[in-house]
Parts: sequence; structure tokens; C-alpha cells
Amino acid sequence: MVRAVAGNLTDVGRRRPENQDYFGDFEPDDALRELVRLVIVADGVGGHKGGRLASRLAVDVVAESYYL
Repeated sequence: MVRAVAGNLTDVGRRRPENQDYFGDFEPDDALRELVRLVIVADGVGGHKGGRLASRLAVDVVAESYYL
């Protein structure tokens, strides 16, 4: 069995007033728990209005679709 350790760190950078990046780390609740872990990173969209929401929605929709 391979064990992986993951972490996250984002930075607002020098040009933007807010960080729009989003990170998701998901484990299934069933027997696949020992075999599968989904990690998603959504980069922000360059300070556009709603960018923080867009990156969060991208992570949430991919995770929900992945475990269907």
C-alpha cells in the first residue's frame, strides 16, 4: 500500500486584494476509502468578480460528479 500525505498553501500574490484559489480533499465513505482519495486544486480567475465562488464551485461539482 502506498501512503501519500497532502497539504495546501495558497498566496494572494502581489497584484490582487483577495485569494480566489480553492482546495478540496475528499475521501469516499464506503469500501473504497482505503484505495481512493480525490484531491482538487482550482486556481482563481485573476481577480474577476465572483472568482472565489467560481473556484469553489468547480471543486465541489467535480467532487460530486466523481463519486456518483
